[in-house]
Amino acid sequence: MSICEKKHSWCWEEMTSLEFSDAVRACGGVCIIPFGCLERHGDHLPLGTDTFLARELVKRAVVNEPAVIFPPDFFGWIHDGKHRPGALALNSDLLMGLLDNSCEEIARNGMRKIIILNAHGGNNSFLNYFISMQQEKKRPFQVYLLNISYWFPNQEEKANLVDRTCGGHADEFETCMML
Repeated sequence: MSICEKKHSWCWEEMTSLEFSDAVRACGGVCIIPFGCLERHGDHLPLGTDTFLARELVKRAVVNEPAVIFPPDFFGWIHDGKHRPGALALNSDLLMGLLDNSCEEIARNGMRKIIILNAHGGNNSFLNYFISMQQEKKRPFQVYLLNISYWFPNQEEKANLVDRTCGGHADEFETCMML
């Protein structure tokens, strides 16, 4: 029985080695990295909010378009908020190296298309730079970036919110998405 014929989570860490090999073939070598950070999201949301949102969106997407889901990345760019309790801000060289090495390892395991799904606005510049740096080396894989942190309510949607300042961080919109 193939991976597509049985109920399957597509989560890398939940598969056996045999299931993983089947999954790589079944999804055509596509892997998605849910990317966020650990930072304060007001007093009412968990520190991993951005990563949880990215992971949930990826889990919903693979129902329609199979892809292996890499374990979520909580090591985002958060140096402007590292003074807050619970934030985790890794050194930028380490962060760049960790992501680059992770992509190499994902590719070594048979993936040829790696999609970073970013849900933390603070990662936008860092990840755009990371994607640009991918052009320096010839590689047997391609890395793509989808920044969902830009998907905040438009002006019409904001008019329906109680808090119309809607900054997109721990506000009414982000809280609704977490709920």
